[in-house]
Amino acid sequence: MEEDITSKIAEAIEEVAEGQTSLMVVANRVAEGQIALRSEFAREMDALRQDFAGALAYRTLKDLCRE
Repeated sequence: MEEDITSKIAEAIEEVAEGQTSLMVVANRVAEGQIALRSEFAREMDALRQDFAGALAYRTLKDLCRE
């Protein structure tokens, strides 16, 4: 009887450990994805800043030429 309970507890602990391992794998993948997205976001923001700076310079020169 005690052996059955001990066996069931051991099985439950093993299932929890396997679930925890799977969860950690998923969490690591999510973290890697966030790092990649953060890098892509930074690149896109830099591109937008450059576009904005170029458009601003163009408008400024255009306004100066009209005067």
